Amino acid sequence: MTHLDSDALGGEALWDWNLESNRVHFTARWISLVGHEEHEVGNTPEDWLRRVHPDDLAEVTRQLDAARAGEPGEFSFRHRMLHKSGTYRWVFCHGGVVVRNERGRAIRLMGSHSDVTVDTVTDPVTGLPNRLLFIERLTQSIKRAQRDSRFHFAVLLIDLGRQPPHVASTGSIAGDRLLTAAARCLETCLRAGDPAAAPRGNDVVARLQDDQFVVLLDGLKDVRNAKVAADRILKALLDPLNVGGQEVFLSTSMGVAVSATGYARAEDALIDADAALHRAQMLGGSHCEVFDTAILKTERAEVQLEADFAGALERREFQLLYEPIVSLASNQIVGFEALVRWQHPALGTIPPADFIPIAERTGFIATLGQWISSEACIQAKAWEGREHSPAPWISVNLSGVQLRDPALFEHIRKALDGASLDASSLMLELTESVAMQNLTAATSMLMRLRGMGVRIAIDDFGTGYSSLAYLRQLPVDVLKVDHLLSAASKASGTRRTSSER
Repeated sequence: MTHLDSDALGGEALWDWNLESNRVHFTARWISLVGHEEHEVGNTPEDWLRRVHPDDLAEVTRQLDAARAGEPGEFSFRHRMLHKSGTYRWVFCHGGVVVRNERGRAIRLMGSHSDVTVDTVTDPVTGLPNRLLFIERLTQSIKRAQRDSRFHFAVLLIDLGRQPPHVASTGSIAGDRLLTAAARCLETCLRAGDPAAAPRGNDVVARLQDDQFVVLLDGLKDVRNAKVAADRILKALLDPLNVGGQEVFLSTSMGVAVSATGYARAEDALIDADAALHRAQMLGGSHCEVFDTAILKTERAEVQLEADFAGALERREFQLLYEPIVSLASNQIVGFEALVRWQHPALGTIPPADFIPIAERTGFIATLGQWISSEACIQAKAWEGREHSPAPWISVNLSGVQLRDPALFEHIRKALDGASLDASSLMLELTESVAMQNLTAATSMLMRLRGMGVRIAIDDFGTGYSSLAYLRQLPVDVLKVDHLLSAASKASGTRRTSSER
């Protein structure tokens, strides 16, 4: 039997496995591929397999066993192979040339290897390492941190955020240019970093997917320096990037996970960094958050509340409390403000600040708001028949999402009709900031409601725009002055009151 000759076959990295003697001939190119000299490599299958990365060994063995068992067709796959330098290289294994004896038994298996490290672990758009290589580097850092408590690292997950429409499409020329510009900005930040915050050349910046990048700060002197480096990088990305001669502004957000949390897997660190990134985005973007267990608990609690919220109304878990409004002139109750509470079966009373955002996010606020209006109107009608007291009016709060809902007018009309309550007995309250979010739309809806006879109140005046010029555009009956503004007025010697106009 003649072994494969590397010179005759163009110097390819070939291997030739004699299955009867269980000996493998490796060409000079194959031996060079793993960084060794000829005398340093043996001639058994183990000389190949012991170099295979542990995570890839099962697949390599399966492919070779299938070929020896006589499965038809060639095989090809990628796996990592240990180089003499101590690093793993990605190689492409191609094989399937099988020689069989007269009984059909495989006696010889041949194939080749080629180094595909660059193509496998490099992002083709930016030239940065891709997710695959980043996971390998992060895994190395985790193992070192487990061995040495003085070794620290941090993972910075970066989302470029909203992009102008003409560059937003990944894969387009403009989109690729933006990604490349961001990549170069990140590389510059690492090279020019504060030595205390990002000290060495072992840091890695990679592109994970779409418009997400990730940075590994490796070997930090102090884990607290991760936030210093993160803030510096975020500031650089918030400056305009030059994309094809145009300045492009991003609303970049960042989530940070640090080694002090204690990680066994690279994926866990990325999951925590992603949780922190999500938190940063929820806070309005252009922000950096460092992961801690409180974030995880908060995220899980919000998910659970959202799941419980769906059926809470059907289970009659919501209730209205009524806060009396007293006239200082007559010392009589003239109205009530309806305040909704969620009586959660496991968590007890949940205030509106915790569940109204969930209702708005899920779109359930319209249904909840309709229920509140109907219940409040029914209660106000019941109070009308009491002797020796004026009929009180009822005040109901509106959220910004409700105000933008075209169905709000019909919901209020149905609530009044269902309770046979006069519209003048209902007051709708909204905060100053909600009213000013979209002044034109707010004015239009409030004018329709006021035309029905409903009264309108602005709550917390003085916390937002604090301008009566804006309020003149709104059909407002009652202005409720924020207590801080009222206190400031008293201190300055002036007098302001919450009053009807």
